[in-house]
Amino acid sequence: QGDWSSDVCSSDLLRVDLKAASRQLEQALISARDFAWQQQQTSWGDIFQKGLDSLRNPAASADSPLLKSCLPYGDDYPIAARQLLVAAGTAWVFGGMGSWNDLELESPAEQSRYEAVSAALYSAIADAIQAATGSIACERT
Repeated sequence: QGDWSSDVCSSDLLRVDLKAASRQLEQALISARDFAWQQQQTSWGDIFQKGLDSLRNPAASADSPLLKSCLPYGDDYPIAARQLLVAAGTAWVFGGMGSWNDLELESPAEQSRYEAVSAALYSAIADAIQAATGSIACERT
């Protein structure tokens, strides 16, 4: 039968790049934070800043309850994956009443910018979660 992890890790489809996912998330968080602060949406900007702090500082993510609930074998994942997952979870602002995606801005130009920032953020968070949770098998080979 063989070692399944060798087969998985040799697949380009499942290969993860934690550094690329981290850069993508960092750029999206900076854009979202700056936009939120420019729109006087300070509480949202502060959430995005906390996500950045988790991404940039291993100590900020070390004791996060997200690790225990999302990565039950968290110590088996690289530190970069744990930071990425905590940052993504911290910055998750989508869904539910009163969430980030419920904002309506008066200016059509600002609304369009908000939608672009939000789409980039959502994509970066989804990619970060996929990269973080998929990193365990390939890191062990």
